[in-house]
Amino acid sequence: MLRSLLSVVRLLKVVPFLAPICLCSAVSGSDRTIVQFAHTTWGPKDGAPSPVTALAQTSDGYLWVGSAEGLYRFDGATFERYEPQSGGPFPVGSVTALLALPNEDLWIAFVPGKISRLRNGNATAYTPRAGVGLRR
Repeated sequence: MLRSLLSVVRLLKVVPFLAPICLCSAVSGSDRTIVQFAHTTWGPKDGAPSPVTALAQTSDGYLWVGSAEGLYRFDGATFERYEPQSGGPFPVGSVTALLALPNEDLWIAFVPGKISRLRNGNATAYTPRAGVGLRR
């Protein structure tokens, strides 16, 4: 699980460079013109955190956004700062990586090296004492 989380961190460093390539290759094979495409942006005035440090989408459709301000959930229209329903609050610190699993679990890495799992609104914190932590 920890290796998967670290792989996500590495992938997030590469994604910004691959996105324009994927977009260009997808558009080049299309018979649509530019006026047929719609573009929507969200920013701080819409409740989006800034800067974004991690992204993941769970199978229920939510987009999870990590930032220096914590964890946010986006439903396609509204950003909300997310706090767990049970299990205690998230650790204090920036979100550095997110990993969404098919069972809708969301693993969240925080600075300085703390990890939480969000399952059905319940947060479970894992610490180096429990044998879990991020290597630097």
